[in-house]
Amino acid sequence: MIRMLIPAPRVPNIRRMSSLLLILLLVPLLVSPGCIRSDSPVESTNTAPSVVETPIASPPRPTAASPASASPTAERASPAPASPASPTVGESASPTNQADGETVPEGQEVDLPNVELAYEIDATVEDFDAGKIAATMTASVTSREDAPIEQLFFRVPPEIDDFFTLRSLERDGQEIEPESSDGGTTLEVSLDPPLVPGSTVTLRFAFDLDLDSARQADPFNNAVVDDPVLRVGYWYPMLSNDAGFPPLLDPPYTVVADFDVRLVAPADVIVAAPAVDASPPVEVEGGVEYRWELENGRDFALMLSREYEVEERTVAGVLVRLYTVPSLYGEGDAERQRAIRERIFEVAELSLAEYARLIGPYQWQTLVIAEGGRYLGGGIEYTALTIIDVAADWLDVLVAHEVVHMWFYAAIGTRTQDDPWIDEGVATFLSEGLLNGYEFSSDDGRGNYADSLDASVYDLEGRSFNDWVPNIYAQGGSFFADLYIEMGDEDFWTAMREVYDTQLFDIITPYELLTIFQSATDEDLTPLYERYVAYEWIGE
Repeated sequence: MIRMLIPAPRVPNIRRMSSLLLILLLVPLLVSPGCIRSDSPVESTNTAPSVVETPIASPPRPTAASPASASPTAERASPAPASPASPTVGESASPTNQADGETVPEGQEVDLPNVELAYEIDATVEDFDAGKIAATMTASVTSREDAPIEQLFFRVPPEIDDFFTLRSLERDGQEIEPESSDGGTTLEVSLDPPLVPGSTVTLRFAFDLDLDSARQADPFNNAVVDDPVLRVGYWYPMLSNDAGFPPLLDPPYTVVADFDVRLVAPADVIVAAPAVDASPPVEVEGGVEYRWELENGRDFALMLSREYEVEERTVAGVLVRLYTVPSLYGEGDAERQRAIRERIFEVAELSLAEYARLIGPYQWQTLVIAEGGRYLGGGIEYTALTIIDVAADWLDVLVAHEVVHMWFYAAIGTRTQDDPWIDEGVATFLSEGLLNGYEFSSDDGRGNYADSLDASVYDLEGRSFNDWVPNIYAQGGSFFADLYIEMGDEDFWTAMREVYDTQLFDIITPYELLTIFQSATDEDLTPLYERYVAYEWIGE
């Protein structure tokens, strides 16, 4: 039975439900022939022995031709580049242009601006208990487009709950007025004059956050007071597109950026951040000033609590920091709490080592695993940081799943709303495979689910909760399990490393993903693809 820390009166808002949070709410629905197995060696953490004695099976070793285990800074032998797109995945499809001029099928474009992006954020926690934060953010946007950019769109996730107030917006020092849409969750910034290729525009947002839990609609907010934790995730205007706030799952769809973040927080508050300190914390008026720098981040999240206890270990060159709240797990039993913390470190260490070996190096200096608060029922991923319910059952798969997202979401981006199956499917497959030794049986594909695997969050809007969650998570995991069965160990991991090598810090589309996998094997994957997805270009 999966533990849920959701008070009965609260109704989950699916517009904010994210990642393994959904898996932990609906594990019984996700058990499918090719995905979560009832005989998986994942044990409950209800007793201390199950936390420390559960065996973890190691994935199969790559063949001699595969890269050796690598630290985040190690050199890797790159597999041979994928051959040109196979006719089985769309040689005759209708062309559209990507930023690099590649011809791709219609509907497989990346509709984000091709830019170099840097954020400088200066924030002050003015009232920790009420979640009041005042901030300024400067977004420096350098165009790599071939044509002038006339507008930019910024997504504002906290405004879905009225938690965000824009005080002012300036372009290169001149105040401007953005257009607001989708209930204020999208800001359109018109550029007059347009941003010409190779030039940079500087946009300075001044804003306030009021993350008051008394107005919290449900426990799945990324930015909210969840006593004793102040969650500060997806909290600033994020460069995105004009699709609006998604009806399901995660709000961010964005390019990677470099972050320079300064925060002033009360002296008695412990801050979890996804980077090492750029400079030592210093006492200032109002508390302690912190500063961090993060390169190639998909986002920058912070978690704050007066009750955090912190442990850290270095694993293969990665500093792993664990932030726990003693009152929220282990029922006050110090020995049991110690066993749970050890288990988190054990699974995180195995996950970091195996995903790096099988896919490619971890890309950041740190990995933060933090308790997300009293009402968090699972986990949510951010760049180099994940929040979890430390008291959750299935703690092994929770940690393993969220660490996968450091590769698929953070390092390798997706069109989050169009293709939710990619990162969640990979995370479901890899985390379950890590824990069961990659032993799977085949699935019949989309016939077992509410819709085909390629359904977007917009296609699934209005579906029952019990339909759309398995459609993305269980079917996605089963698809990659069937690919693994069909291709075999060597070809599958060759393709996965090719995905990493060609798509690192980029946005991968289904066309690119399926082309890479087809190019890595002599097997015709068309029948398998057609069992799961309904893209018109499959088989053409």
